[in-house]
Amino acid sequence: IPGGAGAWLNWIAGIVAVYGALFGVGKIIFGYLGNGLALLAVALVAFLWIARSFREEPPVPSALPGAPEQGPEPSGAVLETLR
Repeated sequence: IPGGAGAWLNWIAGIVAVYGALFGVGKIIFGYLGNGLALLAVALVAFLWIARSFREEPPVPSALPGAPEQGPEPSGAVLETLR
């Protein structure tokens, strides 16, 4: 699995970020400013965690060794139907 154990942490951080933002905005709309800002701060920390982990992750190889860079060229029949 690309990312290893960090992928699970990013997954959990994504859930925390989305729900923190969702409920934070909802709390602010319904007048609970302090709670809403706290939830938005938690969401921001989770988003920053994900952004930091993506910067540190090494790039995933795009293809197996010896594989062609691009797929096969489409045949003439395929090109005719696309026109």
